[in-house]
Amino acid sequence: MRFWLLFTIICVAILLVGVLIDWRAKRKKQTLLIDKDKNHSIDEGYDPRNRDDPM
Repeated sequence: MRFWLLFTIICVAILLVGVLIDWRAKRKKQTLLIDKDKNHSIDEGYDPRNRDDPM
């Protein structure tokens, strides 16, 4: 009986650690995307040259 209880607790702990790591990774990725969007202005990257003109 004690073995199964210990085994169950260990498995649940491993699952919780995995969920926490996944949650933190997604949260970090989301904040990186938000920061990236804040750094770029609307007209940044706009090329005023005509696209038809050869370089």
